[in-house]
Amino acid sequence: MTNIIIHGRLDLTPSISDVAKSFPGQVTPKYSAQIQLARDVTSAHRLDIADDDIVELELEGGVRLWQRADTLQADFPSVASRGAAVDGYALPSVLPLGSVRRGVGPWVIKGLKVFGIDLAGDITDIVSSKVEGALKPAPGLYRCGISSAADLKPVGKLDATKPVVVFIHGTGSTTDGSFGGLWEGGSGARYDELDKAYDGQVLAFQHRTLTQSPVENALELADKLPDAARLHLVSHSRGGLVGEILCRAMLQSRSPFDDGDFELFSAPERKRDLDALTALRKLLADKKFQIERFVRVACPARGTTLADGRLDRYLSIIVNMLEQIPGFKLNPVYDAASALLLAVVKKRTDPQELPGLEAQMPTSPLVRVLNRPGQATGADLHVVGGDLAGDTAWSTLKALVTDLYYREDNDLVVNTPSMFGGAERTGVIRYWIDTGGSVDHFHYFRNADTASRVVAALVHPDADVFHPLEKKPSEITPEDYRKRTIAPQPIVIVLPGIMGSTLKAGDNSVWMNFLALAAGGLADLDMSAANIEPSGLVADSYQRLVRYLSQTHEVIPFPYDWRKTITDAADRLRALLEQALSKAEAHDQPVRIIAHSMGGLVVRAMLADADGQKLWKRMCANPGARFVMLGTPNGGSHAITSMLIGRDALVKKLALLDFRHAYGDLLNYITRFFGVLELLPYKGTLDAYEPESWQALQVQDLAAQRGIGKSQVATSQSAGFAWLLPDADQLSEARRVRDLIRTSPVDPERMIYVAGCADATAVDITIDPSAPAGQRVVVLASADGDGRVPWATGIPPELNARTYYIDAVHGDLADVPESFPALLDLLTLGVTTKLPQAPPVRRGAAGTFVLRPELPTMFPDEQDILSSAMGSSRRDVSAKEPERKVKIRMVHGNLSGAETPVAIGHYRGDTIVSAEAYMDRQLGGRLREAQRLRLYPGELNTVRLFLNDQELCERGAHPGAIGSIGQHFRQRGHDLCACARR
Repeated sequence: MTNIIIHGRLDLTPSISDVAKSFPGQVTPKYSAQIQLARDVTSAHRLDIADDDIVELELEGGVRLWQRADTLQADFPSVASRGAAVDGYALPSVLPLGSVRRGVGPWVIKGLKVFGIDLAGDITDIVSSKVEGALKPAPGLYRCGISSAADLKPVGKLDATKPVVVFIHGTGSTTDGSFGGLWEGGSGARYDELDKAYDGQVLAFQHRTLTQSPVENALELADKLPDAARLHLVSHSRGGLVGEILCRAMLQSRSPFDDGDFELFSAPERKRDLDALTALRKLLADKKFQIERFVRVACPARGTTLADGRLDRYLSIIVNMLEQIPGFKLNPVYDAASALLLAVVKKRTDPQELPGLEAQMPTSPLVRVLNRPGQATGADLHVVGGDLAGDTAWSTLKALVTDLYYREDNDLVVNTPSMFGGAERTGVIRYWIDTGGSVDHFHYFRNADTASRVVAALVHPDADVFHPLEKKPSEITPEDYRKRTIAPQPIVIVLPGIMGSTLKAGDNSVWMNFLALAAGGLADLDMSAANIEPSGLVADSYQRLVRYLSQTHEVIPFPYDWRKTITDAADRLRALLEQALSKAEAHDQPVRIIAHSMGGLVVRAMLADADGQKLWKRMCANPGARFVMLGTPNGGSHAITSMLIGRDALVKKLALLDFRHAYGDLLNYITRFFGVLELLPYKGTLDAYEPESWQALQVQDLAAQRGIGKSQVATSQSAGFAWLLPDADQLSEARRVRDLIRTSPVDPERMIYVAGCADATAVDITIDPSAPAGQRVVVLASADGDGRVPWATGIPPELNARTYYIDAVHGDLADVPESFPALLDLLTLGVTTKLPQAPPVRRGAAGTFVLRPELPTMFPDEQDILSSAMGSSRRDVSAKEPERKVKIRMVHGNLSGAETPVAIGHYRGDTIVSAEAYMDRQLGGRLREAQRLRLYPGELNTVRLFLNDQELCERGAHPGAIGSIGQHFRQRGHDLCACARR
């Protein structure tokens, strides 16, 4: 027997729970009450209940939880039961479900019901009779009728030469419960279309989903299907696991299951599944099914978090969901789910007792088998899933589910990423993930957005209504499926700047791989290496822009090997642009280009010859075509010269990081990069393309008194060692590329320039013969640039009226989220009002000034290397504190019963009255004592905390704290917020 103390209003006649109606004549209502937040002696009630009675807790928002009485105290311990001498367990008025740090906070209990239930037999007996016994018709394979999903008939004769559709329903459900939406209402035409397309060969598999495992279900289904059947499977939820098992019939070059699979089922308690798996291996090999279509809807292919815990919570969520579907309480599926819930709670059922549920746990042997790496099947796969998002009628339930189980997207039952699991495919996997307020686990076949795609995948497989999966299912992220539109979109090609493409040597990542660089990986990028390939964009610099543009465009990133000549990348870009134009022209969509830094020169080099101009004319045939340059060094960059003479911070930091190579060695590798030399400045006091200029610089740069030490990192203006002279032939080739780009036409109608802003940008390099040795090479800078590219040489004169400014340094121009809407305007409209067309006013030196070398301030980390390479600001990589939300609740009650800290406002110069006076009495006069001593809040932003002592707690006062906040009659909202934070 358990004694529970509640505070609230007890009903004279206890009301019966809706779920209890699934066991007529077996339920005894005992108590029902409305729970109060405020507590006093008059509202307390002691309930004497049996340990195995079922308690229904109604939370705010109407969500309900069911559990046994003897589990309450362990799950929700009360302060009173641990502190004061209370005879019994005091049910708290709020439940601390989940993590408060995640911003949701505790859940308030609004109501309570207690009832006893008399259930004979074990859980299997109850499930067999009350849940699976409700299958109408009985388990088996049937032909679907026209009138409804419940209109199931004997299969009869099938034409083996034609495909057969097979519906496989979900957990605790039926064909009607899972797929009935295809027959109902305005969507009824969808089933009619299926029936006609398949000449009536549409079947439904009714099966036991709790007392049998998916392996046993698959064996039963395979046995009933004809040999060499052409199968078009449609599954919902757990039914997808059955379908995935059948797909093993088409594994490449091996039997459906091998010894490694059997080993996972070797435990004695797995004998049933092991026997079924053994029989299934032979059956699938003999039957030789061809699975030509598989539309897998909301399948927990990698397991579901909801099934990997207590079944009472899992089933509470399921029942809550079913109750929110209008009219669904009259559906037999609701009765079955309610019966299962009460039986599980009453019997304290463990998942292992119901093999059909246990199989869905992420740790189950079946989930491991179906997700074994390296197993590829020739079976088709169309994934349909969803993520409930936004403020909807489901929001409260979504919040509870998130608190209890999930840390990622979900449809209230299955984790969205799990829907992409299962065996690898030899063909293309296609998917559609619906997102929004109408999404939930039970409405895929009723919601038009997903129901229409299910039918299209079967009847019109070539229809462009799914996305092709372009990466491994295990690598899917929310950004991959949150793009909603499937209609043709404009194409945008994104080009990174120098060092903005990741590079790999063979299969090994080198740039930007921090560990590889620390191990001397820069040497692997020497120009003599033959196996270097670009592998992607540097994520920290471009990922956010790519994600943003993907909402409105088909984004094609164009990584390139920035070590090589720009013309090499231009040739590759030309081939890509021709393909993109052919695709876009077929849908009357424009192609656009946004290029950062060196990427803009790649585009201009591509456009420099007759073929390039012909391609540009073709691109501009669509009025929406644009080319946006972000900080492109159209006149070269003195920052490159500065780097090659040992003034740049990047190589200095790499030298500290690299434990295999000295500073001079690393600089020598970079000096031989063709792409680097092609960014040398076009104009300056010295001609950077003449070998004699470099010889003069080197002679004047040596610090004779220090000697030449290749291992040194510069500690003064001089590099401190004899840096490598650029090769004369390479300089000549770089001049040729420079001249080619100079001749590339600039089209002010379709081209736009976006400039950045920095305090100092190198604008010239000179020699001062009168300066001391080692200080004669002078780098001059100006405030008119982005830190790498001066405005005067970077902005083409033709684009002066088409130039916009972002207050960000060179490397950040593609990574300022606040400017993304403006960049989108420029791509789509060619103009924007969201950016200024005049540079921001900056304080500092006018004209030019000497730019001192940047020295490393500490041993570099990954962010240091990245920011120096890209010319970007260092991104704050500290963990962001989760946003904490404050719940505001209006309560009519007595402050002495408050279970949270109490904040009381006090006007300056006022006396202690009303609520303050009451709390002062509760605290033994401590508030007035503080006021008498002039320690009481009054002025704005003054706060005082009064902590309760144990004696006061036992007398009923709140055991936390009383906070008094100084106020003013003109106090504003943000002032109050500031006080509250204090």
